[in-house]
Amino acid sequence: MRTKRIFSYLILCLFMFSCSNNPHDVDITGVEVNLELQRFEQDLFKTTAYESLKSKYGYFFRVYTDNILNINSNNPIMMTNGLKDFCSDPEIKEIYKEVEGKYEDFSPEFNKIQEAFTYYKYHFPQKNIPKIITFISGFNYGILSLDSTLGIGLDMFLGKDYNYYSALQFPLYKRNKLQQKNIPFAALKGWIETEYMMESNNQSCLSRMVERGKVLYAMDAVFPFAPDSSKIQYSPQQMNWAQENEVFVWATLVDQSLLYEKNFSKTYKLFNDGPFTSLFEQTSAPRIGDYIGWQIVRSFMENNQIKLSELMQMNDAQELLAKSNYKPKR
Repeated sequence: MRTKRIFSYLILCLFMFSCSNNPHDVDITGVEVNLELQRFEQDLFKTTAYESLKSKYGYFFRVYTDNILNINSNNPIMMTNGLKDFCSDPEIKEIYKEVEGKYEDFSPEFNKIQEAFTYYKYHFPQKNIPKIITFISGFNYGILSLDSTLGIGLDMFLGKDYNYYSALQFPLYKRNKLQQKNIPFAALKGWIETEYMMESNNQSCLSRMVERGKVLYAMDAVFPFAPDSSKIQYSPQQMNWAQENEVFVWATLVDQSLLYEKNFSKTYKLFNDGPFTSLFEQTSAPRIGDYIGWQIVRSFMENNQIKLSELMQMNDAQELLAKSNYKPKR
């Protein structure tokens, strides 16, 4: 009995240590986020009073009609006819029916997004929190980040086996991401990228890696208990490959003098989405440059006393790498 008690105590201690060892497990008690949700697709299909929708949704309405549907919202007749045609199209009506069947109650996803934005507000107290607007776009947009609005195209999250995705010849790697469980991660990542990712055409490979790594580190902070695979959108097999081959990937980048390469045509394979990173074997993880950047930033944050908000303002990738003491894990 004594041995069992000691063993149980050790297990409890290990559990408590593992819980307290999460640097992102912060106390968000008292952080208030009143996230607003508007269901644009429901409003659109339940009315023909489009001027009232224009008034209610403001800038989002103009972006939706003018840029997504290519309907001139400044011309009342063209706007009315265009939206009527869109809503009466048999395929669009079927898509809307599918969306309603799956997301009539959006509260499970909304609650996860609200919790993530509560962590976001903890780390970025001066930042505004966007309004959440759901919509359907005929498979044009999954996430739409505007000044004060985060749009979620629900027709882009109907499940990997949804018949229209295969009919449209979406590649399998893309269809695997178009799932309900991925909505909160896609939404927050889209917002964080819009707010903080500063990429340019002439930046080095290292700078691009660090920029994307900072976004993924911010995802660590807003989803402190989620698995890494959900934050970077890897399958378990891709996650394992990235972890097991980190040393090999880093050595390749160094040996081939890619870290400071500014010609994107020579490094784009490290960042482009796909079934794998074509610089490596076909079992490799895609976007491996993002993953390496993430590990560099994690190492930097482990070795430096700095707030997340300060990290996101850093723009010297070489300084960050030097101070990170990054050593790829074997």
